[in-house]
Amino acid sequence: VSQSSTNLNNDLLFKDMSLIYGGLSHHYVNLKYAFDPLRNGNYISPGVYNYYRTGIGYRSANSKKFQFGGDYEFGSYYNGHRNRLTTNVQYRLMPLARLQLRYERNDIDLKELGRDTFRLARFTGEIFFSNRLNWTTYVQYNTQFDNFNINTRLQWEYKPLSYIYLVISDNFNQNITRENWGAAFKMNYRFDF
Repeated sequence: VSQSSTNLNNDLLFKDMSLIYGGLSHHYVNLKYAFDPLRNGNYISPGVYNYYRTGIGYRSANSKKFQFGGDYEFGSYYNGHRNRLTTNVQYRLMPLARLQLRYERNDIDLKELGRDTFRLARFTGEIFFSNRLNWTTYVQYNTQFDNFNINTRLQWEYKPLSYIYLVISDNFNQNITRENWGAAFKMNYRFDF
C-alpha cells in the first residue's frame, strides 16, 4: 500500500483554550493487495482510490482537571462511504492519576461489498508513582474483531530518555474466553555522541 493524505484544517480557539475544529481531507491510496475491512469475505480490489472526508469537532481546555471532546467525520471511503463519531472524557487527578473513557463508532457502507457498524469502547487508567515511574492499563472492547482486550504497561525512565517497559496483554472473545495473552519486556538506552 502506498498512500498520502492532504488536509485543510481550521481551528477556532477560545480564551479558556478550548477549541472547535474542522477540516477537509483528500486521501490517495494505491492498494496493492485486496483487503476486507468489514471482515465479511468481500474484499476491496487492488487499485488506486481517491476519496474525500470532512469533519468537525470540539475539545475542552487541556488545563482543566475534567476534559471532554468529540468529533464527527463523514465522506467517501474507497468505493463507498464512512461516518465516524468519537467521544472522549478524561479526569486528571494530578499528580497521581489520569482516567479516560473513549467511544468510537464507524458506520461503513461499501455498497455491494456490504455495510456494517463497528464500535470501540476503551477505559484507560494511569497511575504516576513518580515523574519517572508510571503504570498504564487499558480495557477495550472492539466489535469489529469481537475482542475484549486488557493491556497493562509498567514504564520506568531509569535515565533521561532511557526506558524499561514491562507489558502484559490479555485478549478475550465475546464470551470472555481467553483467546491469547502475552508478555513483553523492552529496554532502550539513549546514547550521547
